[in-house]
Amino acid sequence: MDADFKAKLAASGIEVAPSTPEELQRIISAEIKLHAELVKAAGLTPQ
Repeated sequence: MDADFKAKLAASGIEVAPSTPEELQRIISAEIKLHAELVKAAGLTPQ
C-alpha cells in the first residue's frame, strides 16, 4: 500500500490491518449481530 495513502487513512482515524476475506466476513457478521441486539434492546422498529 502506498505510504502516503496509508498516512492519510491513519490521520482520519482508520487503522489499516491486513486480513483475509474470511476474517472480514467474520468481523462483518459480528458487527451485524451486535447492532441487531442493540436495536432490539432499544425497542426500535423499522419505519
